[in-house]
Amino acid sequence: MNKKNDIPKGFAVGSRPRTGKISDRALSNIIGIPVQTLQDWKKRDGNWRKKLYLILKDFNKEELLEKSNIISHVESTKGE
Repeated sequence: MNKKNDIPKGFAVGSRPRTGKISDRALSNIIGIPVQTLQDWKKRDGNWRKKLYLILKDFNKEELLEKSNIISHVESTKGE
């Protein structure tokens, strides 16, 4: 699949489809980052914000909810 015609539209050589199917709005609701901020992060090239955005978008909704709940639990038990 190295020939240009064999590569699906929207993909570069060596890239893979994202596994997450989460929208910016759902991502915002789960982790609390405003949608506009996420959209700004998406536009930045070579910036840590874009890398973080892509990492977050790679999760699906269930994975993000699970991680968010774990973090919330850890934060709530820190003072004990």
